[in-house]
Amino acid sequence: MGHCSGGFFWDDPLIFYREWFIRGHILFQYGSREELYNLGLWDMLEQKPFFISIESETQYYFLLTNSKQPDLVYHYDENEDMVRVLDKNFNEYLGYIISSYNESFIAPTPVDFSGDLLRL
Repeated sequence: MGHCSGGFFWDDPLIFYREWFIRGHILFQYGSREELYNLGLWDMLEQKPFFISIESETQYYFLLTNSKQPDLVYHYDENEDMVRVLDKNFNEYLGYIISSYNESFIAPTPVDFSGDLLRL
C-alpha cells in the first residue's frame, strides 16, 4: 500500500503523497484556506480545514478538523467558487480514490492507514 511502490493511491490525487517538502505543504494549505477566506466562508476557517486531495487541478477536497464531524469530506470547486459537503467520510473517500485510480483493485478491504505524511 505504500507510496514508494505506487500502492493504492499513486501520487495523484492525494496531496500528502506529493513530493513536496514541508514548506510546500504549508504553503498549499495556507493558499487553499485563503480561497475559503476570499469566498467569505469564515465559519469553515474557524473549523480548521485540512486539504487532502486535488483532482483535475481545480477540484479540492478537505476535512474540517475542528468540527463535530471531522472525518466528513468537503469539496471545493474552483471553477464554480462553491463548497459542498460530500456524502462520504474520509475512509469512504479513500475507498473511492482507490477504485477510481487503481483499476486492478477489486473490493474494499480493511486497511490500517498509517505512516509518514510529510517528507522532511
